[in-house]
Parts: sequence; C-alpha cells; structure tokens
Amino acid sequence: MSDLQWAAGTFVLRLGEAFISVLPDLLVGVLVAVLLRHALGDERLQRWFGKAWVVAIAVLALPIGVAGVLPVAVMLRRAGVRLSSVVAVLLIGGAIGPLSLAYLMERATPALAGVLAAMLAATAAAVVLTGKRSVDATGTDKPGLLPALAEARPLLIASALPLAIGLIGFGAVAAMLPPSYLGEAMHEPSATHLIASITVPVIGVYPSEKAALFSGEAAAGHYVGAAWTMLLGGGLMLGSVVLALRVAGLRNGLSTVAVVAAALLIGFAALQATPRAVPLAAEDSHAFDRLSQPFHVLDHPDGPVAGSLGLWADTGGIGAVIAAVVLVMLLLVPWGKLGQPGSAHLSTRALRVLGTIGVVAWVGLTVWVYYPAPATVLEQMRNPEGELNAALNRGESEQARDALQRIDRLAHRGRIGALLRADTETADGLARVRTDTAELVAELEGSAADADDATGLFLAIRAVR
Repeated sequence: MSDLQWAAGTFVLRLGEAFISVLPDLLVGVLVAVLLRHALGDERLQRWFGKAWVVAIAVLALPIGVAGVLPVAVMLRRAGVRLSSVVAVLLIGGAIGPLSLAYLMERATPALAGVLAAMLAATAAAVVLTGKRSVDATGTDKPGLLPALAEARPLLIASALPLAIGLIGFGAVAAMLPPSYLGEAMHEPSATHLIASITVPVIGVYPSEKAALFSGEAAAGHYVGAAWTMLLGGGLMLGSVVLALRVAGLRNGLSTVAVVAAALLIGFAALQATPRAVPLAAEDSHAFDRLSQPFHVLDHPDGPVAGSLGLWADTGGIGAVIAAVVLVMLLLVPWGKLGQPGSAHLSTRALRVLGTIGVVAWVGLTVWVYYPAPATVLEQMRNPEGELNAALNRGESEQARDALQRIDRLAHRGRIGALLRADTETADGLARVRTDTAELVAELEGSAADADDATGLFLAIRAVR
C-alpha cells in the first residue's frame, strides 16, 4: 500500500471512528439541551447563564462531551443567553464530565485532577467576562416533554455542519501523522513535538473519558503541560471554533477564542514547570494512537475494509447503535404534533431537589469509579509488579521505588473499593499488600534489595488475586 493510499485509508478510518465515538455524546447533548430549555424556561436560563460562576459550574457538571456541546450551545443561543456564555460552554464544556473526572483522578493524581478542573472553570469564567452582549430568543420554550423533543430536530440540523467540519479536520490531520506520533512527542523533546503537543489535541475529536485518559498519560511524559492541553482539547475541535465565530460574530468570537488560546498556552507553561505527576515510563505510550495513523489496521489479513469495520465495531458497540437510532427518531418523528405542551416550567423547589439528587449521584459515582472493584485494581497491578521484579533484578532502586509507590496506590484504592462493596476479606488482603510494600520500601532505603526480598509482597498479591 502506497503512502497516499495509507493516508486516504487513515482519513476514512479515523473519520468513522471519531463519528461513532461521539454519537452517545451528541445524543446526551441534545437531550440535555432540550430538557434544560423546556424545563427551566428562557428567562431563568438568561439569568443564570449571565453569571460567570454558573457557567464555570456548568462546564464541569454537564455530561455533554465534545459533540454534545454543539446542540447545547445552539439551544443557549436560541434561548437568548448572553453570547459570551454560549461560547464559553461551547469551547470548554466538553472537556470533562462527571465520570471523566474520576478517570482523570485515576490516570493522573487527585491533586492534578483538582488543579485541571479549577483551571477549566476559571477559563470558562474568563470567557464569560469578555462581553455582555445578548440577542433575542428564537423558537419557543413551552414546558413539557413533547415540545422539548420537537426542538431536537433544529438543534441537530444546526450542529451538523460544525460537527462535519470537526470530524473532517481531525481525519485530515490524523492521516498526516505517523503511527503513535503523539506518544513519541510526549517522550522525545523537540520544537516540533512541543508544537504538536499543544495543537493536535485542539484538532482531535475524542470523548471526555478519552480526554481524561490522554491527560493522565501526558502527565507521565516529558511535556507535563500537555496534561492541560489534552484535557482542554477534549472540549475543542475545529467545528466548535467555527460555530463559536458564527454564534458570537467574528469580533466577539475571536476575542473569546483568544482567551481560550491564552489559557491553553499559560496552562501548558505553568504545568510544565511543576513536578511530574506520575513516574515517566521508559517506553513510548500507545494511548494516543487514535490521533494518528494506525500501525496494522489497514494491512489486516482480510483487507483494510475488514480492519476498519473491526475497529469501528470495537469503538462503538451497542451504545453507539442505540444512540444512532434515537438520533434518527428525534430527527424524523414530528414530536410537536403528538400532544399538548405542559402547563408550567419546573418550580424552584423541584429544581433544588433535582440539583441535590444530581450532586449526590455525581459524588457517589465519582467515588465508585475512583475506588473500583478489587479485581480491576489487581489487574492494573500486573504492570508495576513486572516492573518491580525487573528493577530489583537489575539493582535499580529508584525504579523499584516508583513501582512500589504505584502498587501501594493501587492497593489503597482497591482496599477502599472492597470496603465500599462490603468485601472485608479482600480489604484485609490488600491491607497486607500495603504493609509488605512499606517494608520493602524501607529495605530499599537502607540498602539494595533483590527480587528475593519481594517474595512476600508477590505472595500477598497472589493471595488476594
């Protein structure tokens, strides 16, 4: 296969992969948008989203993703919300969601996750402060489920072109980048890699869960600041920038885009100067492979079409199929003609109750994800186990300590996860793992240790497994 054919195949592969991966986010974004407008009403949306702190909370709390921000932004514009708030949600709101924050805490550290979330909220607030201009509301904010579903169609139509621009732009860039390019860029410092670490995430199209994964992996690389660009890039794509300019106008749009660009550069530089969040792996990471050309998918034994279809199936699954079916129904069914609108928007009391339930559910799910089932933790422990054994055999004390720290963190999370699931036996076993880990760390501090000294630790891990 020639280079041109490989690039063309990559374009189609990544275009389809990105489209499939964002379908659930697009559906959630549409549903969030229509329910917000028709449950709250334009007046409350205009009042609430006129405040910088509300927009800052919204970009963290709304589970809408890089594609879901498009219909939400269109809805806010139709509801007459101030334009700078619309653009803030559009450019930043897809970077993180309620559950992706837990994944970010796992992949990086809780401290870094908190810093990144605060930076995201601050950037959203700064964008809101760039202007107060608003426009008249369009359409209707009639209460009720059927009027809400009826508005899904115009929101999807208005989102189609920006989404296409974002997907095509990403596919074109991925087609030009060699396999695992970003993984190499994270670990091999150069001027080109520095620029790529900042710009490629902005062009890339990936869900907020991938943004958390990429951000955590970037924190382990040479360019620690890329943890910020990877996260912020999770809420950006070329299509969202185009829509921002169309919604807010060229002048206001450019000013708010400039604020985001400044935050991108300042955040990159600030995090780059801080200590590394997790130990730097000696080998290149393959976490970023989906942002560039593939290694082997296009030379599949059954042909590039079979390879692409297999990857698309793995990317989407049943969730993407359900999302596609529901989106088609929202487009084709005349929901507004099926019944009468509701009588009134939700009361303030009902909103407070729902808000409290939402916060409790968010915190609960975050804790449940960050402290997973012990089986998940024990599987994740296999890599540092192997690294520990190899480091001890080579007499590399520093690498051994790094591996032990990772084992200890995993054992700690697994123990709490076991307690949350009422598995006291496994919790006790993981407590013994932590004790043996601490003893081995003490031995390394006093003198060199070898693989035989880690026998008790390995046995403790196997006993739990």
